[in-house]
Amino acid sequence: MKKSLLSITLTSLIFIAFAVIAYFALENSLNESSTLLITEDREWDLQLNDNSYAHLSNSEIIALVRTSFHKNMTMTLSTSFSYDASAMDFPTLFYPANHVDLAVYLDDMLLFDSTEKVSNTCTYGFGFYTIALPKQNYENAVLTFEITASDDYHYNSVEPPLVGEYTDILFFQTRKQIAPLAVGIYMIVFGVALIILCLIFYKIFSMLRELLYSGILMTLLGLWCLSSCGISAFFLSPSLVYLLKYASLYCAITIFLPYLNSIHSINRPKLIFGMTTTFLSLTLVAIFLHLNTTFNIDRLFPLYMFYTIFDLILLIYLDVHCIFQKEGSKSVLYTFLSISIFAVFIVLDNVILFQDINFIPSKYFLLQTITAIGAFVFIVVQLLNFLLFTIENEKLESKNHHLNVLAYTDAMTNLANRAFVDAKMSELDANPSEDYCIISLDLNGLKEVNDTYGHDAGDKLLITFAYILNDTFGDLGLTARNGGDEFVVILHDITIEKLDTLLLMLNIRLAHLDANEPLVNHSVAFGYAFHHEFPDESAHTILMAADKRMYKTKNRQKKSNPTPKDR
Repeated sequence: MKKSLLSITLTSLIFIAFAVIAYFALENSLNESSTLLITEDREWDLQLNDNSYAHLSNSEIIALVRTSFHKNMTMTLSTSFSYDASAMDFPTLFYPANHVDLAVYLDDMLLFDSTEKVSNTCTYGFGFYTIALPKQNYENAVLTFEITASDDYHYNSVEPPLVGEYTDILFFQTRKQIAPLAVGIYMIVFGVALIILCLIFYKIFSMLRELLYSGILMTLLGLWCLSSCGISAFFLSPSLVYLLKYASLYCAITIFLPYLNSIHSINRPKLIFGMTTTFLSLTLVAIFLHLNTTFNIDRLFPLYMFYTIFDLILLIYLDVHCIFQKEGSKSVLYTFLSISIFAVFIVLDNVILFQDINFIPSKYFLLQTITAIGAFVFIVVQLLNFLLFTIENEKLESKNHHLNVLAYTDAMTNLANRAFVDAKMSELDANPSEDYCIISLDLNGLKEVNDTYGHDAGDKLLITFAYILNDTFGDLGLTARNGGDEFVVILHDITIEKLDTLLLMLNIRLAHLDANEPLVNHSVAFGYAFHHEFPDESAHTILMAADKRMYKTKNRQKKSNPTPKDR
């Protein structure tokens, strides 16, 4: 899990670096190109509502459209231009037309007529139109646009067209919207990665809900960023872009409240569940009706803006509460602040879009860029939070491991203790078909050593024996101190012949110690039992059988060697 989160962080930094490199690459590529004819400062002739206007600037056209251009009305824009397209590979006319039906003429020749006609019930025509031009040299050619409005309140953009090589136009638009484009792609990738991580590691994530909601929210906002920047219309149909824009925004707004609750408990579970369920159901119904062309999904936009403002007020309250009441960690506070910045930009973006007060394209692109910056701040804080989570989780795992070692390790010998043996025996009972061997060992003469030479000498005897025991059997199974002078070894997949050989080696090593320290008894009594000898019995019963055999061996040792050390 730690490696996965660190991988996401590293990938994110690489992605950001590539986005910056791509931006400057596009900038240099565009600067080297001279094929674009930008008509923003060109004068236009306008015919609207049986009125004709000559030599209007783009801003003057916008002022007329805001007050006089309504649903199903058609206006005609025309201008003359000179341009040499004879040497181009793909001479293209590019026109952004949101929520309108479009017909384009060059002199008297029809170049384009939009295939998605304006309907009385459903609005399409969202995106960019790219129109192929004949390869020729144009001298004072008259370019005419017939534009039909699809609704009264939509953002009916009257924007200047571009003429040039297709790739140059694509680069130009990509550069203008590189911020929302890059942020949108990254948020989708990052969000999906979080969702997958939550599904894989759901049993061990301590902050599963927060990460899962964060992944879903980032994926939805990424879809909204991509569908909001018109560059997506180069690759997707206008109707799909239109649906994605509103559906992703509505779902993101809906999921926002439970996301906040996952970070900082609001203690209103019924209210949160009720609002989330209601708005999510409303979104699904709106999508269904929209797909059946009986309802425009954007009709619900004011309602969701109200819901967004409610979320924003709640978010600001939580910000203030965390700052002044000092509740929650710094991670929670930074997350709230980053979401607040992002939410404010989203509200501004959509309020301006809905109020139809931003007709100047450069301002709209600037606002999208600011929104993308807000999203970038949110992403950076999320990355820092995940890094912090990874570090804190590593510290917690290290602490838990240390506590686990203390709980299951004998402090003197560093072997497993009785609690670990009990846990191991429960595992053995859970797999009754598996064969194993339990050895019970009792160190001879420990009491005499303690009484004669002191407890330090007794401790040394225990530590020395534990080292030899673990060195002999440690690679093959579990070696443990069961308490006092009693030890236990549990082995899997071992034959009696190999076991007897290992026990003989143990006795030989103890005999060498006995020869070097003749005043201390280094002998041990042992007994062992196999599971296949008692196939229907528990591991505890097999340990008791090994104990009985060990005591028989101990009694034989006392009878055969009745020295003071063995008494």
